[in-house]
Amino acid sequence: MAVPNSLLSLYRGDRRLNEFLRRWATAPKGERVALSGAAGSLPALVAASALAELKQTVVVLRSDKEEAAYFFNDLEKLLPAGSALFFPDSYRRPY
Repeated sequence: MAVPNSLLSLYRGDRRLNEFLRRWATAPKGERVALSGAAGSLPALVAASALAELKQTVVVLRSDKEEAAYFFNDLEKLLPAGSALFFPDSYRRPY
């Protein structure tokens, strides 16, 4: 079951989120924008809001495959179907 879009709408009114998105939107092209100090599903909520507000491709890097899978699962609940993609590493370890 997807989270209602009203959750994203409510969060988009947050002053801190709007400041972060403003900084993101005005960052020079190619510059990385980092979010620190956020826990739980908050980073996914910020990424979903950024995707909706900035209408740009958003690439999120996580520390490991498990963390990325949890993040992707959160995005799947927040965004319309097919809006988020998961690209696991292709590194193959020898047996």
